[in-house]
Amino acid sequence: SNLDSGIPQAIQHMGIKVRDLDRSIRFNREVLGFEFRSRHEAGTHPAAPFGSAFLYLDDYHHQLAVFSVPEDWVEAESEDTCTRGDVGLHHLAFDVAGQKEFDEAVGFLRSREDVRIVWGPLKLDESNGLWGGHEGVYFLNPDGNRIEIFHGSDLFPGSRPAWPAKGAAR
Repeated sequence: SNLDSGIPQAIQHMGIKVRDLDRSIRFNREVLGFEFRSRHEAGTHPAAPFGSAFLYLDDYHHQLAVFSVPEDWVEAESEDTCTRGDVGLHHLAFDVAGQKEFDEAVGFLRSREDVRIVWGPLKLDESNGLWGGHEGVYFLNPDGNRIEIFHGSDLFPGSRPAWPAKGAAR
């Protein structure tokens, strides 16, 4: 790989684990100005047996993925080293420019002994019940936090919320 100083990318979204999905949706809309994209009830996807919601700030499908986890759920999660009962970071996602850059990034990750790929590369779409329409790969940082590298996320042109109008002084 010609990636000698890391993978060129932009931070695009984050996933967080919360206790109360409705409370989190309300907070992120009212305080941070996110718009609501979609909600999925617990059990609607076999790989995500918790409730989830997607919120956005621009034309991407989402900048924030919220997953509700019960306090008493301690079953190990297959995609990372964190237990499902924890709250906080679920994953941090970085967008690369295209297929070539994605393939280079995957090769770079595979070349490193200190990187453990835990899921993918795979296409996240209706065929596997996942959301976003993009190709991604998930790996862990040295502390077990999940990181996603992806390209080609679904875009929703014109869906930008009017952030300045929400709380701007007139």
